[in-house]
Amino acid sequence: MEHMKKNDTTIFIGRVFRDWKFAQNTCLTLAEHEIPAIRANAILGLAYIARNKRILEKKFSEASDFKRLKENTDYQWRIQDAIDDIATFLKWKIVNV
Repeated sequence: MEHMKKNDTTIFIGRVFRDWKFAQNTCLTLAEHEIPAIRANAILGLAYIARNKRILEKKFSEASDFKRLKENTDYQWRIQDAIDDIATFLKWKIVNV
């Protein structure tokens, strides 16, 4: 049950939390979670921040971070969509993902 709360939290934080940096850091922490669905929703939370706040720290744009997230094969489609959204809304060029 606890993992379901964390799973929903990442999306909620990314969509409505005013402090984008806190939201970003929370999503980045949850992107390391042991449960694949939580990791996938953490990147989705980052995409919501990019869409709604138009900001993320550039350090996150490292291709290796995205590649590691995409190793989550059960949710690869969600992660790729989120990466594409981040690139679009922040006008970042993200290659080799």
